[in-house]
Amino acid sequence: MTKKELLIYKMKSLLKTLKKYLKELDTGGIDETAYQLLDADMYTLLVALRIYFGEDPFAGQQIIILEPDA
Repeated sequence: MTKKELLIYKMKSLLKTLKKYLKELDTGGIDETAYQLLDADMYTLLVALRIYFGEDPFAGQQIIILEPDA
């Protein structure tokens, strides 16, 4: 899959998710699952955009490890 094909695929995926949850939001509300799916689709689109423009898609990301207070 080329960079362009990847970007188009991810854009279409986000569009499909947006349409689904916009319809649900118009008729009532959305839930945590919608939030998680929208967040995941937006993130993968961001990665595809960075790849398309030749950037390191994972540059500047931080890993945060949460530990319970002892």
